[in-house]
Amino acid sequence: MKLISDKIDEIRDGSSGVSSPWYWASLGTAVVAGMFSLIVCVLLLSNYLQGKASEPLDSKELGELKATLLREPGNDSVKDQIRSLDLRLRKEYFRRREFSRRGAYLLMGGALVSLIGIKSAATYRRKLPMGQAASPPLGGHDEELHSAMLARRFVGIFAIVIGSAALVLAVTSDRSLTGELRKAILASSETSGAVAIESVAYPSEEEIKRNWPRFRGPGGLGVSAYTNIPSSWSGKTGEGILWKTAIPLPGENSPIAWGDRVFLTGADEEKREIYCFDGNSGELLWQRAVENIPFSSPEPPEVSEDTGLAAPTAATDGRRVYAIFANGDLACFDFDGQQVWARNLGPLDNIYGHASSLTMYRNLVLVQLDQASGEDGVSQLMAIEGTSGRTVWRTGRPVANSWASPIVIEDSRLNTQDSRQVITCGNPWVIAYEPATGEELWRVDCLSGDVAPSPVYAAIGGDGYATGLVFAANAYALMAAIRPDGRGDATESNIVWTAEDGLPDICSPLTNGELVFLLETYGLLTCYDAKNGEKVWEEDLVETFKASPSLVGDCVYLMTEDGIMIIIKADREFKEIGRYELGENSRGSPAFLDGRMYIRGEENLYCIANPKE
Repeated sequence: MKLISDKIDEIRDGSSGVSSPWYWASLGTAVVAGMFSLIVCVLLLSNYLQGKASEPLDSKELGELKATLLREPGNDSVKDQIRSLDLRLRKEYFRRREFSRRGAYLLMGGALVSLIGIKSAATYRRKLPMGQAASPPLGGHDEELHSAMLARRFVGIFAIVIGSAALVLAVTSDRSLTGELRKAILASSETSGAVAIESVAYPSEEEIKRNWPRFRGPGGLGVSAYTNIPSSWSGKTGEGILWKTAIPLPGENSPIAWGDRVFLTGADEEKREIYCFDGNSGELLWQRAVENIPFSSPEPPEVSEDTGLAAPTAATDGRRVYAIFANGDLACFDFDGQQVWARNLGPLDNIYGHASSLTMYRNLVLVQLDQASGEDGVSQLMAIEGTSGRTVWRTGRPVANSWASPIVIEDSRLNTQDSRQVITCGNPWVIAYEPATGEELWRVDCLSGDVAPSPVYAAIGGDGYATGLVFAANAYALMAAIRPDGRGDATESNIVWTAEDGLPDICSPLTNGELVFLLETYGLLTCYDAKNGEKVWEEDLVETFKASPSLVGDCVYLMTEDGIMIIIKADREFKEIGRYELGENSRGSPAFLDGRMYIRGEENLYCIANPKE
């Protein structure tokens, strides 16, 4: 500080040769901007360190409350505390992220202004006239060196500021940087522009309805086409269980089935794998690693324990199986286990880890990649050609990271290319797209927070319903029944009814077209009238749930996290039929085929079947 003070005194008495007022203006601007940058840098680093100390995924208090709930599953007070604390932690997390994003831009701007000021000050220094004798005063050479050293130190300080800015941007606001990286990676492995869907073989609607090709089956609705599904079994005695087979690696995804093939995925920090089981015997027919993919990071992404590295459910078109993992690896294998193609869509910026499941439209694999915040511009919906892995279309989405899965609805009354729409959920929008081109059709603002439940759709009969209804719900938001015949922002025109009770945070809604069922993680089951939104009944099942409810005939199947299947009547009065134990924990939604049900346990895949006649 004494060095700078002496230099300023020297300038004031004229001994330095600096007299231009522009010099003083430039130097003052540089100093003020520099101090501003240093203050912002300190605030940003403090915000980052405080955020690391209070990550919502690592909350000790939340963990203790969840442990208490496991011991006391009927304690409503603990449930309320968990909901309240979870909401507060998530809001605080996103507030800090937004502070970091804005502060980083201020930091870079301040540092830039400071450097411009230094440059301008150097320009306005008065030089000696050409040809003038240059007999420096005593000690002049040392003074010149002294001034040069001061200038170098001053510039060095701001080089550190800029370096700090880059570091802060990297650790607290990497979304925009990785967003550009993601776009570059995607561009390197796809054909630019939308192209027409090629005339290649894809399954008929009848084939799809006979199988279970994606998360929650045909249409993603959780509705079985078969009613001859087992309604009682015992994991302890083995009664009703045709077979069970160990799953090599963990995963939070659900089984899919086509004919006599059942598919799952699994992953740990070192491996990502796809499994094919024989539906009749349970034999593991093949096990394939997803590896050596260009641009795929060798380091696993940071994910929550509840999500894991293999949360998305695979999808199949009856000829190939497609799977995506938390690091963005997307792979395709044929039914014999031969890899057809693989590519990486990451890195994926998702606070809990990527969990959105794949779905199919004709020969296209639909991938919902909701990431970061809505302002970052990196969320997107992609359609990838199943035979080649080539991107057919890609549409940006103005939403934050989510965990919901897209569905494709069909209604002959819809005014679209083939009476179909892709329906997606993400904070804050429910958005519909044209499946052949990716064109946005309509959007409705009705969601908020961390969106995990997927939408469902049902045809609604009676007067006043030109189409069926889309049902979307999320905790801390709304349950909304939406007509899918809107255009543009249809928030004011196309919401038929809304509700606020029993909103789920993980489990997706279920509907039979007459009633809508909402299941909270902590066991509250709420039934609404699908036409008008009137609450019909609610029941606390005194269990915890991660799997979404399913409809089999006139019964609702509800799999608890402890592996107990609760079966109730899909009726206007609550009626429990029975509870049946699997024998191990389960968080996946079941798959239903003719006379069979496939359930993923924590360690094993189960086939539950009716006894042979």
